[in-house]
Amino acid sequence: MEGYGLDAWKINRKLSIEFGVRYQWVQPTYTQQNNMASFNPALYDPSKAVTLLNNGLIDTTKGGSRFNGLWRSGGGVPEDQLGRVPLGNSARVLGVPATAPRGLYESQHLFAPRFSFAYAPFNDNKTAIRGGFGMFYEKPEGNIVFSLVNVPPFLDSAQYQNGNLSNIRGGTAAALAPFGPIESIDPNMVLPRSYNYSLTIQRELQNGIFLEVGYVGNQGRHLIRRPDINVPSFADQAANAALPTAQRKNFNALRPYKGFSTINTYLSDANSRYNALQIYVTKRKGQSTFNLGYTWSKVLTDTPGGGIGSGVDTGEDPGNRSANYGPADYDRRHILWRAMFTACRSSVNPMPSCAMRWAAGRRAASRAGRLDNI
Repeated sequence: MEGYGLDAWKINRKLSIEFGVRYQWVQPTYTQQNNMASFNPALYDPSKAVTLLNNGLIDTTKGGSRFNGLWRSGGGVPEDQLGRVPLGNSARVLGVPATAPRGLYESQHLFAPRFSFAYAPFNDNKTAIRGGFGMFYEKPEGNIVFSLVNVPPFLDSAQYQNGNLSNIRGGTAAALAPFGPIESIDPNMVLPRSYNYSLTIQRELQNGIFLEVGYVGNQGRHLIRRPDINVPSFADQAANAALPTAQRKNFNALRPYKGFSTINTYLSDANSRYNALQIYVTKRKGQSTFNLGYTWSKVLTDTPGGGIGSGVDTGEDPGNRSANYGPADYDRRHILWRAMFTACRSSVNPMPSCAMRWAAGRRAASRAGRLDNI
């Protein structure tokens, strides 16, 4: 549900301003069957964890819960949906608390203010100064929850050796290993947002030429990233590597959340920053016309996924965002765009023919800050 209000004031013939605000009530995506599960670090109890051997397999003689730290959504599977959810009322499923919000994070009430102004400083009406600020939210789509129906306890798998198709469970059960890679959502997730702002000066020059020079910027906050939160610390990995080969532990035995391997978790704690000088020159009337634009910009971020959780963040240290802060993958320092020149001549014909002198827009981009391939 959304609503928007806007009001505009013309203070005088030189200055006008606009104020606006958007309200959004945003609900997360959920399933009708409430058959999603996720890992919640706050529910993980080390005293109830399984014990792992040095080879990374679970020691079944020591007890512990393989589902330690998991929770289910929406209060459990409704009775009228049990026929659509295998294992929906099994002991393994009912043993996992169903206390998570239905979409695994809470609905949110959000306000997004807007402001802009236009000012003509001179009486010739050839110069304008414009500026504005806006706050915008982005609702994560269903992509972040689709895989959560494949998280234990709803997903069950078993391995048997020396069995046959007529009696698969008659084979020898393979040694119990940690769960394979799973997805999860931070229960404290908030919606990504951006703060956009700009200040431009526009001037009408001689011969019908129009010039615009502006500063454009935005800052992204609470952007989504997807790191593996179950990576062993550098200290633990270094200590393990220093041991003799025969004494070294399997990588899964070093992980902080025992019984799990990779836990790719959607977190909304990343940031980005964009700053740009934008110059635009155009001539739209007369015997010759052209359009030319140039942008000098820089984008810095601490997530390579673009802030929407695409891909897995594999920085030097997934738990330390500041170590990954730097130019974004999509950073382009210099952009020269769409230059088009035409010339028209006619002394008699009221519909002159026009010859296009250069119609190929060209663009240059370089992370190092120089123009390439132009």
